Amino acid sequence: MLLTSTTCLLAEFSPGEDPHDKPGFLEAVIDSSGNVVCVTAVQVIRLSEVTTEHDIAEGEGYATVAQWRTGHEEFWHSPACVADLGELSIDDDTLVVCCQFEIYRRYPVTTSPPH
Repeated sequence: MLLTSTTCLLAEFSPGEDPHDKPGFLEAVIDSSGNVVCVTAVQVIRLSEVTTEHDIAEGEGYATVAQWRTGHEEFWHSPACVADLGELSIDDDTLVVCCQFEIYRRYPVTTSPPH
C-alpha cells in the first residue's frame, strides 16, 4: 500500500459545500477502465491538529510539522491563492481538509479499448 496525502483549506469550498458530510468518509477513486485505483479518507480538522504522519505522506520534504505549516501558510498567502480566495486570516483554529490516498496494488486492472 502506498500512502500519500494532500491538504487544502475548508475556505476553498463554496459556502454550504462540505467536502464530506461524515467524519472518516471513505471514497473509491475509479479510473477510466472502471478499476478502483485508490481509496481516499477525508477529514476536516483544525490546522493545529495536522500530524507528522500527514506531513510526511504529502512528500514535500518538510522535516517537521512546523516547517510544513510555514510552507503551506506561504502558499495560502501567495498572490495566486489570494487572487482566488481573498486574503485569509490563518491561525491554529483554521479548518483544513486533509485527504489521504491509499493506493492498493491488489485491485484488478482491466484493459479497455483505446478511446
